[in-house]
Amino acid sequence: MPKKPIDHYEHPDKLPNNPTQELSGFAEDSETGFEEFSTTEALIDFDVADRKFIAVAMAYERDHHRKATILQALDTRWEPFRKAFEREGLQIDFLCPPENEV
Repeated sequence: MPKKPIDHYEHPDKLPNNPTQELSGFAEDSETGFEEFSTTEALIDFDVADRKFIAVAMAYERDHHRKATILQALDTRWEPFRKAFEREGLQIDFLCPPENEV
């Protein structure tokens, strides 16, 4: 399936003038939602609506040979998947402590 470029932005007029912004496309997949999303058993229950963030980070690494860091602040449903993300090589900065550490 061909990659879909990300073609809309909150401020599209700023994109061409900022050389630090780089784009990556990603492909839909019937099994996981996105071709770039891991099929590992440990992530099978990860929120379908949030898989796009993981897919974009994985596509960025594939296209630009650098890690993309995802900043996660409020969605506590990501916490149980922390170890699985690490095993997949994802860089996710959890900005707030887990609920049981507050």
